[in-house]
Amino acid sequence: MRDLTVPEQKEIWDRRNANESFRDLAPDPRVLHYIGDLPQQSRRALDLGCGNGRHLLQLAEIGWRCTGIDWSTEALVQTRQALSGFEQTTSVLNGDFRRTTFSGNYFHLILAIDVIHHGKRRDLERAIAEIKRIKAISGDVLVSLPGMRNAPAEHQADWIEEQTVVLRNGLEVGIPHHFIKEEDIGKLFRTFRKISAERVVLPMPPGVEPLHSMHENEWYWIRLSG
Repeated sequence: MRDLTVPEQKEIWDRRNANESFRDLAPDPRVLHYIGDLPQQSRRALDLGCGNGRHLLQLAEIGWRCTGIDWSTEALVQTRQALSGFEQTTSVLNGDFRRTTFSGNYFHLILAIDVIHHGKRRDLERAIAEIKRIKAISGDVLVSLPGMRNAPAEHQADWIEEQTVVLRNGLEVGIPHHFIKEEDIGKLFRTFRKISAERVVLPMPPGVEPLHSMHENEWYWIRLSG
């Protein structure tokens, strides 16, 4: 199976982000709780794969200087609309979470929510290395990654490498998805001094049935610093 070109992937993400269920996606309560625990003085925040701008708006409203990147044109339009009125303290850029143009040691907060697992294992590793590079020394990171129990069965997707599948249907058809095991976390994030991970099993979204008898909406929420 060949890898999709960047334009092909962008087209898929534009269709996905234009879908009502993603266009109207509300801020995740776990992100809101995390933000609420951070110092509130004006500092620099980055949202990788900012989608509809749902989390950047929350940060901008409490005084953060915010940057969002996404390579979906539809997502960039939605984020700019969400941040209307905050143009002086926000920027929204077309970009790839694996390779950014930001200076090192720059952002005090980086969010990567339901984003950096979209790719093969090497793409996930590159994204983590990039997060480490651009995070301020005293900065904080919040990442969410899907667990293996969230993966489809072998007959429901194309398994292109260990723990990585390409979906055959749905809004993200053709996009690789990498699923992690709990024991992967320490290795993936070994360059960070402090790692805190929580396994969360969420209810299935409305209208979505389990893919198989063992399927759970399993996610790992990972806090990083140092």
